[in-house]
Amino acid sequence: MAGEKIRLFIGHRYATFRQFQLPTEDVLLIDFHVHSTYTEDSPNTISDIVSKVADSGLDGFCLTDIHTMAGMDEAKQAASRAGLVALVGMEAMTDKGHFLVFVPNPRELPDISDWVEMDEQGIIPIQSLVDGVKSCSGILIAAHPYDRKTKQSSGDGIIQVNGLAGLEVANARRSMNVNHMAEEVAAGMGLAGVAGSDARKDLGQIGSVATLVRGSVDTEKDLIEKVLSFDVWPVFIGKQPIRQTPPRRRQSSGRNSRPKRSSGRSRGNTRSKDGHGKKAGGRRDRGKTKP
Repeated sequence: MAGEKIRLFIGHRYATFRQFQLPTEDVLLIDFHVHSTYTEDSPNTISDIVSKVADSGLDGFCLTDIHTMAGMDEAKQAASRAGLVALVGMEAMTDKGHFLVFVPNPRELPDISDWVEMDEQGIIPIQSLVDGVKSCSGILIAAHPYDRKTKQSSGDGIIQVNGLAGLEVANARRSMNVNHMAEEVAAGMGLAGVAGSDARKDLGQIGSVATLVRGSVDTEKDLIEKVLSFDVWPVFIGKQPIRQTPPRRRQSSGRNSRPKRSSGRSRGNTRSKDGHGKKAGGRRDRGKTKP
């Protein structure tokens, strides 16, 4: 990415945006959230992911399949041949939402069922995940915490989850309102914000958002250090995001609609048509004409 010109927009608290110039060296653009065929319902092959990432002008991606790191070797080898960085974590489904998991030595991590509790539906109690990741010196990043379409979505409950390193505040598959809420909460909690395409059913979202990382990143340990040191920024690539706001309520014209207040200094001070200032006697007297 060094020296290349890409139009980026970085998010700020309260969902405002500003365009900024990409530094000419020592930065990377990494998609933090990508699924492959190692996720049950994803048709995305590793080779197709690598090609799409390269074509999009990114420097690398994080392979975050559901509850597995089985694609690690294939992803790292394919990315290396293409001159990209492939980092491997996983997406864990819990009773408090979805979380991206990164550990410094992923090759040493056993199957997830060996180090966390899990019910028959594959849902992990959040505290079990927090304890397990902590024992591996890893980090947790809440993925799309305000997406109501996600089962067990955490919403505001994310504030009560201890041990978080960051929030995904730009997810290409989620609405801007969902992203805005996550961004505001991340800022309020003092946590890092990251961005990922969450490409799963297809690869169309790759290249629309990414995480700007300052400094070199070669391993998962490097990535963890960047997140913990706040050397990461969520960015939107290409067009400036359109801020979504709820529509204004129209004033009802029915009987129960409230009248507009007068712009005068006092609602009781009015002038009659003949110019003499008179005070209205009260609510019961309003609208009545004195004889």
